[in-house]
Amino acid sequence: MTINDPSVTVDNITLTGNDVDDTVLAYQCMAGLGFNATENVTLSAEYRYFGTQDPTYTVLDIDASIDSHNFLVGLRYNLADSTSKYII
Repeated sequence: MTINDPSVTVDNITLTGNDVDDTVLAYQCMAGLGFNATENVTLSAEYRYFGTQDPTYTVLDIDASIDSHNFLVGLRYNLADSTSKYII
């Protein structure tokens, strides 16, 4: 048994091992905004898209697509004094 044993299950059909092994290009795009609510607090909103080329499987003709849309909201607190020339 190996730790990195890939498997795919589609409609109760399970493929394991080399049948589901494919290397594809992955890419990611990100955009975000930050708003200083106070001197030390920043509110942020981000969008991330992650996608890959469509993998090809040798045993079955499977049309697979891997992508992800993520929306993130954040709150950052800066511990450093804004008048300080050193960042903590």
